[in-house]
Amino acid sequence: MLSICVTIKNRSMVKTDRGVLPLFPDFISSLKTCLPLKESVELIVTDWESDDYPLNGWLPNALEDCDIDLHLITLKNGRFSRGKGLNIAAEHANGDILFFMDADLIVNRQVLHFALDMCKDKSAYYPIVKYQTDFQSSNVMYHPGGGIVAMNKQVFLDVGMWPELYKHGFEDTLLHDKLDGKFKIWVSPSIDIFHQWHPMTKEFKNLHYTPNQQEESQYRAVEEHYRRLANKDTEKIKKQVVSIINDPNTTHSKLNPVVKGYNKLIGR
Repeated sequence: MLSICVTIKNRSMVKTDRGVLPLFPDFISSLKTCLPLKESVELIVTDWESDDYPLNGWLPNALEDCDIDLHLITLKNGRFSRGKGLNIAAEHANGDILFFMDADLIVNRQVLHFALDMCKDKSAYYPIVKYQTDFQSSNVMYHPGGGIVAMNKQVFLDVGMWPELYKHGFEDTLLHDKLDGKFKIWVSPSIDIFHQWHPMTKEFKNLHYTPNQQEESQYRAVEEHYRRLANKDTEKIKKQVVSIINDPNTTHSKLNPVVKGYNKLIGR
């Protein structure tokens, strides 16, 4: 079984100055078009009490006409943490392959099939993410690695699960660090997954708090690490990334640390 894990807070009807963005409903619609797959599919959603379009009012109905088992878990009275939400989703997963996704993706069958093929052994798979850079724009950027990752469930347990931070953009790089050198990391240069445009405001990121001293210390240490990487020659990094993602014969464990420098270049 393939277990798709998502954690969410207010991604279903995002109000912007350019209209309302139905990000998660579009995710669900795209997921339904991928069926049937080689194996059964379940969707585990941990919801941080979303109130933009409450999930229990529409999500079960949206999936009742397709063969996807839904587990909707409400997380109450907590600060949003992507890592914690995904860990809770994984704890409720029944599948032997976990695919961690964001609620603002457009899913396709090719990515899911590749995950099923490559993650049966002790491996992880990072789909190349194609980001829409602006609203209703054809401009995109490609990101080889990040928070969208599939892996064998035993691999996930062996690396100690997601870091449970309260700031975006760190839990994914820290998890990649834990995977790198210990397990095969697959990337297919011919397969990508689409990331819908959304605003980058503090409110959208659910950053409605002041981190404590320990959290700030963690963030500063990680930021300094990637700042040093970003100071490398940028064109050299770009060429390295292009070379890696266009090589079909590598398992791409060498994405690290090149991808980290690339992350900083594109603002991840």
